[in-house]
Amino acid sequence: MVDAAFWASLQREEGYPPEISLAVLPPERALRPLMFAGALPLGPRALARLAPAVQRPGIHLGVWRESIVRPIAYAVEPPFAELADPVRGPAAGGASRRDGALGRVVDAVAGLTAVNGATLITSHYELLAFGVKIGRPDGRPRVELVDLSEPIEGGAAAVVNSLQLGGTRHISAAQFAQDQPDAVALVASQDGRFTIFAWSPRDGLVHAHRVETLLL
Repeated sequence: MVDAAFWASLQREEGYPPEISLAVLPPERALRPLMFAGALPLGPRALARLAPAVQRPGIHLGVWRESIVRPIAYAVEPPFAELADPVRGPAAGGASRRDGALGRVVDAVAGLTAVNGATLITSHYELLAFGVKIGRPDGRPRVELVDLSEPIEGGAAAVVNSLQLGGTRHISAAQFAQDQPDAVALVASQDGRFTIFAWSPRDGLVHAHRVETLLL
C-alpha cells in the first residue's frame, strides 16, 4: 500500500499531483462509507485518477484484503522482517548474513508453509501471516481460463480451464491472482510441480508459469 501511494504521488492528473489519504480497514468499521460497485486496483494510475474526488479533508480511501478469509489464525504482528533486511542493504543485513544466518531464516519461513493454508509475504519480503485461507470476494467472477506456460524448448503457452491446473491450491492461487492483480501467488505441489501465478494485463488472464524444470 505504501508503494502504491508513493508512486501515485509522482503521477499527474490534469497537471496536478494527487492528494489522497489511504486507510486500512474493512467497510463495516467505516462511518457511513461510500462503497464502489466493484473493487478498484491498488495501483498508482488508478489512485491518481480518483484523487480529485477524494482530496478533501476527512475523506479516506479504504484498502481491504477481501481475498483473505477472516479470522486469520496465524497473523504476525509486527511483520517478520528478517527476510527483508538483506534487501534493504548491507548495513541492515549485517555480517551475520554472510555466515549462514540468511539460510536459517529462509528455512524457518519455509517451515511455516507446511501449515495448511497460504503464507503471506509483502513485496519487500516481510512476513504477514501463515496458514491463511483464501476465498473469492463476493461479486467477483470465478476464474475460468488461465494462460499456462512452461520454460521448455519448443513449448508454447496454452489457454486452459482452471480446473486443469491441479487441486484446490492451484485454483485458489489462480483466483487470488485474478482478484489481486498486483500480487503473485506461488504454489509448490507434492508431485514436484512449482507454479507461479500472476495477472497478465496484456492478455487479460491469469498467467500460470510452471518452473519446476528450472529448479532441478
